[in-house]
Amino acid sequence: MKFVEAIQKKINPPGTSCDKDIAMAVLMRDPDNFASLINVTGFFAEKILPEDLVERDSRLASLRFADMERMKKKGQTLYRDVYKTWYGRYTFHVGLENASMSDPTLAVRNLNYDATEYHVQTVSKQRENRKKWENGKKGLSNDEWLRKLEKTEPVEMLMTAVLFTGEEWDCASDIRDMIPVPDDYVKRKPTWPLEIINPHEMSDEKILAMESNDMKFFMGVVKYSKDSEAMKNFIDQYCNTFTVSPEIAYITGVVTNTKWLEEKYRWQRDEREESENMCLAFEEWERKARTAGRVEGKAEGKAEGIAEGKAAGIAEGITKGITKGISEERKRNVLSMHSRGFSAGSIADILVIEEKEVEEIISSLQA
Repeated sequence: MKFVEAIQKKINPPGTSCDKDIAMAVLMRDPDNFASLINVTGFFAEKILPEDLVERDSRLASLRFADMERMKKKGQTLYRDVYKTWYGRYTFHVGLENASMSDPTLAVRNLNYDATEYHVQTVSKQRENRKKWENGKKGLSNDEWLRKLEKTEPVEMLMTAVLFTGEEWDCASDIRDMIPVPDDYVKRKPTWPLEIINPHEMSDEKILAMESNDMKFFMGVVKYSKDSEAMKNFIDQYCNTFTVSPEIAYITGVVTNTKWLEEKYRWQRDEREESENMCLAFEEWERKARTAGRVEGKAEGKAEGIAEGKAAGIAEGITKGITKGISEERKRNVLSMHSRGFSAGSIADILVIEEKEVEEIISSLQA
């Protein structure tokens, strides 16, 4: 697994685009989804309203070509995944990074993003003051006049969150975690923490409290993406009360590697109106999967049986083929459901067979 992750990072290093990055960018640029996600963090004392959000250019303006070239050589991205300004009671700039794997560089990149943005704000204020003070301004000290900044000049606060769709964040989430010096050796370590939002660590109640139905479905499926039975229970129990958009269904398929979901909604991925009942969609997929397995098993078994039965007679061969087809179908269904995370007891109940037979089939696979 570690080897696969290393290859993936080499092919798509942090800060580069791939299908998941694009899907996540489309998901979170929607102001309803963005507000719904950030509100879950409880970072602010009041809720963000989607209509109070303004899209910002996510590219970081480092102001000088030399800075940009140096950052590129170090492999540092110059782009936030998503960046918006919230004009609520106060003005906040809110950035969002998407991560599908633990990223040990993100603590440093986040500090770099925010420091650059604060620098950009300061330089912008200097430019504004230079124009406003052309004819002079009373009450300025010599230092303030030279630097074109008042000593009490404010900046607007930044906040960066990370939507983590992997399972466990097992690397630094704060710059202080990367400094191998004991806490009692220095008066204080520098700190710049990441606000990590991990669906796997969220309760169902918290997910369902989100304002966006699309985000409820997305976060729930991500949370249970490694447990098919738990995912089905979540869908059946909660997602029958609302519909989601084809776009979110496609994005969820891409991010969780759920191929049938990705393929089913690929040609509707730009449709943003909530119209899909995902309970029915999952039921349809399961029904087609069972039917496909049954037909394929019968066809293969019957063909093999006929071939084996030529010497003993066509009638006997057909009988053997049908019998073997049913057996192969049952075996195929058991193994398919086992690979999707169903327990032996659940498989036996669904297929109406003995649990012992299910265990024997699974054992034959593992032998």
